[in-house]
Amino acid sequence: YGYVAEYPAERFYRDERINRIFEGTNEINRLLIPGMILRKAMKGELPLQSEAMKAFESLMTPSFEELDESVPFAREKQLIQNLKTLFLILSGAGVQKFMDKLANEQEILLAAADLAIQIFAIESAVLRAEKIMSEVTERKRELLMAAVKVFCFNAAEVAASAAKRAAFYVEEGDTLTMLLSGVRRFTRYDAAGLLQAKRALAAAAIEDEKYIF
Repeated sequence: YGYVAEYPAERFYRDERINRIFEGTNEINRLLIPGMILRKAMKGELPLQSEAMKAFESLMTPSFEELDESVPFAREKQLIQNLKTLFLILSGAGVQKFMDKLANEQEILLAAADLAIQIFAIESAVLRAEKIMSEVTERKRELLMAAVKVFCFNAAEVAASAAKRAAFYVEEGDTLTMLLSGVRRFTRYDAAGLLQAKRALAAAAIEDEKYIF
């Protein structure tokens, strides 16, 4: 015990042990996310297959929906809806191919979990920002919109990577080509003004000399 208790490395050693525990917990939770959804679907508690079929039909139908830019975070809300549709498409494809054996396909489950995590994170960021928009100054509103834009851009990239992995894991041939087309379509996010948004956040942090939110 002398090494642990008597040297400056003690705290770093223990912190690292705790981080390793957290990492293990995160991996378990990643498997639990799609696992719980699949179990509920198999029990009939979630209409996964019927919703997946509807989502798959939208994949083969061009969208002519126009965004109402007057609505706060309209692009981000569209991204959230599109990612949810994509999650249903990929989950449905996995269930259709592997049925109850999908629970053993951990690589597919982890890819689906990574997509679900990004959906949750994006939606949480948008809802949180939207909730306080009316309570803050004009400057803070602009910074909130900038932060959401930067976050959604990065999260959409992660979601696209996860969705692409899932598509390659599940399908091949023409079906794979169609799924990849869906991945490109449903992960598209117009982040016009991204650089200006990043610079605005950086400038505000420098000016305030603290966390700006």
